Amino acid sequence: ISEALATAFEHHQAGELPQAEAIYRQVLAVDPNNPDALHLLGLIALKQGHNELAVDCIRRAIVSKPTEAPFHGNLASALKALGKFDEAIACYRRAIELQPDYVSAHYNLATTLLEQRRRLEAIVVFHRVLELKPNHVEALNNLGNALNELSKFDEAANFYRRVLSLQPNHARAWCNLGTVYNDQANLDEAIACFQRVLEIEPTFAAAHCNLGNVYQQLGRFDDAFASYGAALLHDPNCADASFGRSTLRLLLGDLTTGWAEYESRWGTRQLAKHNIEEPLWDGRPLGTKTILLQVEQGFGDILQFIRYAELVKKRNSEATIIVKCQPSIANLLARSTGIDRLVADSDDWPVFDVYAPLASLPRLLQTTRNTIPTNLPYVFADPPLVMNWRERVGNLNGFRIGINWYSGAGQGEFRKRNIPLHFFSALTQIPATTFISLQKGPGSEQLADANDRLSVVDLGPDFDTTHGRFMDTAAVMLSLDLIITSDTSIPHLAGALGVPVWLALPNIPDWRWLLNRSDSPWYPTMRLFRQKTAGDWTSVFSEIEIALRDMINGSRR
Repeated sequence: ISEALATAFEHHQAGELPQAEAIYRQVLAVDPNNPDALHLLGLIALKQGHNELAVDCIRRAIVSKPTEAPFHGNLASALKALGKFDEAIACYRRAIELQPDYVSAHYNLATTLLEQRRRLEAIVVFHRVLELKPNHVEALNNLGNALNELSKFDEAANFYRRVLSLQPNHARAWCNLGTVYNDQANLDEAIACFQRVLEIEPTFAAAHCNLGNVYQQLGRFDDAFASYGAALLHDPNCADASFGRSTLRLLLGDLTTGWAEYESRWGTRQLAKHNIEEPLWDGRPLGTKTILLQVEQGFGDILQFIRYAELVKKRNSEATIIVKCQPSIANLLARSTGIDRLVADSDDWPVFDVYAPLASLPRLLQTTRNTIPTNLPYVFADPPLVMNWRERVGNLNGFRIGINWYSGAGQGEFRKRNIPLHFFSALTQIPATTFISLQKGPGSEQLADANDRLSVVDLGPDFDTTHGRFMDTAAVMLSLDLIITSDTSIPHLAGALGVPVWLALPNIPDWRWLLNRSDSPWYPTMRLFRQKTAGDWTSVFSEIEIALRDMINGSRR
């Protein structure tokens, strides 16, 4: 048997898998529980994509040889191929327990943890890999990826540079370094990295796609289209390129084509696919069926697209409309028009016939710029809260203006939306005005630092914490004369409530605000103020100051 196994292993190493498999099976015909034959047969099954067979063979091998670390490591790989990630992680840990210096088990464990977005755990294990093998290039690269996903950009960049010091033509490390520069808004450096990738590997679809994203941020739209096209030429399934191109089409006002391609978002890492067995709605009449509208993306997207519940109901009056959402926003959406039943994510799944993701409804209902539903308001504040806040805010003198300036640390183009608080200083000097902070969470601390430069009313630590997300904010907004805000969820809430809102935008904004217009087809009560050049908030706030003075003077006449 040992000679037969040695011959089979030679075939195995030479890639002659059918010959190796035949001999392994001959050995097992004589010795059904031979652990080496079972293990190696399992590896062949894994190589051929027969993952269940691989798991069965390797598990049988482990019964006979329970302390063989490679058996546990390869069982983990087979379980991972079956999507059984928790079991795979446990098997990698068992392999490491049996053989603490087992580098590949450490590395595979770390990459599996990273794929499961257990980044902090992955970072610990990657560091262990590097203790065992300091120049492990892929561990260095993936450790950079884990840090990058945690927005630790400088640390991530250092690991990518270590990779490039070892392998100057490591295309993926160049590409990853480019994404760090993009996330830090160092766009010229990002372009240089992506171009270097394409010098090394001209068919690298991700680099073409990333170039497209940078060109879109720079307003180089023809170059962006060309880069997305090149990415899809080399990889027709590159969802990130399709998604990037869809947002560019939507930004330019090509809604019909843009909505269709926007479905590619489900193939990106930005969104987790819904594991729903019921069929997707295709837009046809529902009759008496029940449809589940599944919320997705951020709170701003939810507030923008929840308006479609009313349109679905109008076109399908006998249907039942269920909306499933995060518990934190359920109270706000509970009064939204067109919803028959609201279900929080923490509740049991309801019974329904078909479902539709919320941001797919513009495509399904064939929305154009002229048919965007704008029946306002379609979100409603809680009446007792409105009365409570009117008593509190109503005592403030002058023209009452709510402000918001920060949406979180953000990355890349999202960071461009944040407005340094000091730009509001000139506005607060306008006579007969009172400014109220609608800022929650990160960014709120800037108020304390700016007290000597501007006076803004802070509504206190309990604001929007007791009654649900945005409940106090919505009630306060109805007691104000105007909202001035950066591009966060706040302008969507104000627009959905039908209150006046001025939105300050970067020069190349998010797709939903289109280009070269001061109004929004999504929100009739909104006015847009745009940067003329990247980063130029000074001119934006000069325009806002003039407009605000005119508005206040007009209200006095």
